[in-house]
This record gives sequence, C-alpha cells and structure tokens, in this order.
Amino acid sequence: MTQKLMSSKSGYFVVLVSGLVCMGWSLGYYFQTRFVKVLRCDVYEKRPSYVPYWLIEDEKWEIHYLFIDGVIALVTSGLYVIVAIILMFALCRNKKRRKNVNNEKSSNASVMIAFMALTVFISETTYGLFYLANLLVFQDYDEQKYFNMLKELVLTFLIFNSVTHVIVCFLMSSQYRDTVKGLICRRKNKTAAKTILENTVNSVDEASKVSNSSKKTY
Repeated sequence: MTQKLMSSKSGYFVVLVSGLVCMGWSLGYYFQTRFVKVLRCDVYEKRPSYVPYWLIEDEKWEIHYLFIDGVIALVTSGLYVIVAIILMFALCRNKKRRKNVNNEKSSNASVMIAFMALTVFISETTYGLFYLANLLVFQDYDEQKYFNMLKELVLTFLIFNSVTHVIVCFLMSSQYRDTVKGLICRRKNKTAAKTILENTVNSVDEASKVSNSSKKTY
C-alpha cells in the first residue's frame, strides 16, 4: 500500500485532482463576479471614447466565499506543517540508520523542509486570518475599507512566497539540482541526436542525387 502511494502515478493523480479542485473553486468565484457599465462620469473627468465597466466588490457572497477560502488556507497550512514535522522525523531516523553504514554527503533536506514549512505557514496563515478578520471583526464597520487596503500586501506576500520556493529548492536541494540538470541534459542530448539524424539524412539525399545524376550522364 505504501509503495503504491509513493509511486509516480499516485503523485500525478494527486496533482491532477488538486488542480481540478482548485480550477473548479476559482471558476465558481469567476462566474459569480459581476461587472456593471459605468453610465455617469464625474464632472471634472473627461468622457472616455470607450464604455468603461466597474467591478462590484465586497458583496456578501464574496466576503463569505473568501472567508471559506481563508479557512481552507489555515487548514492547509496546519496540515503542511504537520506533514513537514513527520517527514523531518523520518529523515532524522533514516540519517541515523545510514550513518554507521556508509559515509554520505551532508544533506540540507531537513533545513529546506523546515524553511518551506515555515514560509508556507506564515503566508497562508496571514492570508487566512485576513479574510477571517474581514468577516468576523470588520464587517459592516467603517474601518473595513481601511483594513481592505492590506489585501494587496497579503496577496503580494503570498505570490512572492510561491515564486521564491523554486529558487529555494534549487539552492538548498542537491536532488532538485540534479533533476533540473538531468532535464536540461536530456534536452541537449535529444537536440544533438536530432541534428546528427538530420545531417545523416541530408548526406544520404545528396549521395543519392549524385548517383542519379551520374547515371543520367551515361
């Protein structure tokens, strides 16, 4: 059972299901979003040559939708930390078992896992608490419009954390670097093999043309 869960097919299946669930959740938000046509402009504003539209924000459905999204983010970050702790204990046990068997290079796997778990926990928890406070604390208060100004900061931190994880994995994990190098080398080998095959085919075509032209002269 454990071997099946650790196989590549199980990994592909989990990624596929997670992608479909996230896509469905995002589509639900997309189809409920409303844009309205702006029929009046301010007195001091120049009338545009196009028809402007305005995104309706902070509707009741959106606040509750994002509240649920924040709860999901908190649960996900908590589970991520639990799984990371279990994985770190497993790595420490494995390291102790192999220590007396053979001499291996020191690995930064535990440090990388701890760093990623910490950053994911901070970013996801910040995101979740923001929308929880938006509904439970600042809802229907004048201070809510000032609190919503922090939304861009929270989302920027979340995106920055997601983007930098690739760099962190590459710098701290030798296995990650070896995988990237393997992918690049495979592409280079495929390109070289393709070039050799094309040159071989071209040389054969040229030789056949020469032989045909020599036959015609006779």
